[in-house]
Amino acid sequence: MSDTIQRKPMTLATVVNRLFCQSVSSSHRRLKYFLNSVLKDRLSGAIKEIAYIQVRERPGINPYLETQLHIKARSISQEHLDIYLFVKHEAYSNQFQLYENSSHYNQTMLNTPFQLIKKTYYIKLANFNLLQEYTHYHNVYSYKDMDTHTQLHDADELHYLELPKFNSTHLDSPLQLWMALFKYVLQGLQLDTPLPLALSTDDIIKESYELISKSHNYEEAIEQDKANRYGYDQKLLRLGKQSGEWSEKKKIIISMIKEGYNYQAILNVIDVTQEQLDQLVVDYYHCD
Repeated sequence: MSDTIQRKPMTLATVVNRLFCQSVSSSHRRLKYFLNSVLKDRLSGAIKEIAYIQVRERPGINPYLETQLHIKARSISQEHLDIYLFVKHEAYSNQFQLYENSSHYNQTMLNTPFQLIKKTYYIKLANFNLLQEYTHYHNVYSYKDMDTHTQLHDADELHYLELPKFNSTHLDSPLQLWMALFKYVLQGLQLDTPLPLALSTDDIIKESYELISKSHNYEEAIEQDKANRYGYDQKLLRLGKQSGEWSEKKKIIISMIKEGYNYQAILNVIDVTQEQLDQLVVDYYHCD
């Protein structure tokens, strides 16, 4: 009888959770590298800082199979960015989810200039073929003015990454390295085998593989992450429930930013607007 421990196969959601969802600097560094690889040439400047990573759970969705991240980031050009990363599993995907977004606009009246509060990027990483009409693994959508047929460069942008369509043997960019890593891990190969040379030459990709290979119990890791977030929220409640004056609130919020608390938790506990919180994040990184 084999004494090999039986466990569920690796899923794309568990890989993303282990690599990007920890409130530690190395997790932010990996996520920043991944986002810059996806949004290359789409930003006015590369992402410099990750401010918050909020894991958003949908009722009835198994976090082992699908996950959603809301990311607040700042670019080297001082642009404050909202980024949503959706890790999609075929069992939970349908046509209505294809173009989902949650942006809010300043103006919706007809015959008025188009104004957007801030540009938002939606990245959908899927373990199946989502866009049947295209063969390329990375497809980008943006909004277009229906009257002039011109692209609205300041509007939301949607990126679709489909693993089954990635078959390149020439890994010439960071995004190709990430896609190759995801595919290599999800093929069910033994994680104690050496990483292919083409991937091992990139330090962050190699570090990511080593982290995944050490995660022996993925469901246990997910539950531990949930427990950690619950502990953070309890501490937030204790810190925030007594805050009244703006000067006191700012001190508490800055301490939370330093400790890596998620964006929505601060909004839920502290009486602060999203605009005030965004400005505090920018000010903090200016001084950091």
